[in-house]
Amino acid sequence: MKTKLLILSAFVAVAFSANAQWRQQNTNMAGTSTYASQISVVDSNIVWISGENGTGDGVNIKVFSRTNDGGETWVPGTFNGMASTIDVRVISGVSYTNAFAIAMDTVSNAASFWKTTDGGANWSLVTGVMNTGTTTFADGVYFWNSTKGFCYGDPVGGKFDIYYTTDGGATWTPTLAANTPAHLDG
Repeated sequence: MKTKLLILSAFVAVAFSANAQWRQQNTNMAGTSTYASQISVVDSNIVWISGENGTGDGVNIKVFSRTNDGGETWVPGTFNGMASTIDVRVISGVSYTNAFAIAMDTVSNAASFWKTTDGGANWSLVTGVMNTGTTTFADGVYFWNSTKGFCYGDPVGGKFDIYYTTDGGATWTPTLAANTPAHLDG
């Protein structure tokens, strides 16, 4: 009986260690206490992450990193072109060169929606989407593939703020209020 238990224990230990493939990777993001706050997996090789300041000093840093080899190497960058009060909340990669970011202004609480088409070297404001002043609280952006995606925010006028794209984010269409679910209290 002890032999069977020992063999079973050894088998379980080997099985768990064979499946445990976690390992530390250096994302190369700037800062002494930077941590990955958002992760967007495009496929088994392409991943985008955004970084936050982990020092607790309240300084807003605008950094990200991306990989196209499954995490073997990471290329860091900064969210340039954004005011110092802009805080990136969500990042969504579409490809190794294209990504979107949702941000909030820490002073005015206004949402903003940004994109890059050059691997993050430049970020530009996407106008007309979640840029409606302080009435929108941006929550997320997601792409199913390189062309189809959506972004969404908290309810405005009792209806969720939802936009969709079918051309990779070149144009965004608001979902008609009649087609969005009513929000529930609480």
